[in-house]
Amino acid sequence: IEMRRYAPGDPLNRIVWRTFARNRELYVREPERSISPLPTNAIYFVAGEGDERSAEFVRAMLEEGLLGDELIFGADGGSAPAYTRAGAMELLIQSTQHRHRGGEGLLAFGRAIGRQMGTRCLVCLPGTMGPWTQHLEAFAQMMGTPPAFLITIEGEPVTRTPAHRWLWQFDEKAVIDGRALQGLHAQLEAMGGPVQVVNASAGRIMSRPEILAMGRR
Repeated sequence: IEMRRYAPGDPLNRIVWRTFARNRELYVREPERSISPLPTNAIYFVAGEGDERSAEFVRAMLEEGLLGDELIFGADGGSAPAYTRAGAMELLIQSTQHRHRGGEGLLAFGRAIGRQMGTRCLVCLPGTMGPWTQHLEAFAQMMGTPPAFLITIEGEPVTRTPAHRWLWQFDEKAVIDGRALQGLHAQLEAMGGPVQVVNASAGRIMSRPEILAMGRR
């Protein structure tokens, strides 16, 4: 406890009476310093072609409070990060108008994180590779700790070989390009951070062996 000697005018309820009883000297407690909590989670949403499922997933996490109340959220097209769930939702909605600028705000977001905290960061990505990859590489290099990457996809890969190749076009679940996904997964892993792939159709996280097997099909 921070204390100092009693001075005329100090509130009596701050006097440390145990100290007075011990040595007959009056001390008062100092008011505790106000500490503003810093965000514990940093999230950036990369806009681009095929980001619909990613946006839906991030919106669901914000609405359910799964990203916490103390966060710093950035998205493409946003002039400044948001620190509340409501502000994050606004940035997420505005990002639909800035898909052509995919990933351009990552470096500015990284500088904002560096000024305020050195904590974990999650980057939410479209399900298909785009021009944002070069911005993402520069962002990963400037961060002291590599960020985590979240890819959201939709659909199921073909797990069987149809009797006739033309039957593939009638398989509505065959919408995932396994080789492209495996290539994107490998590129993100090379940046040093953990990679999670969420299949929105199946409602689950895909394992790394499953993704590698998709790339071989």
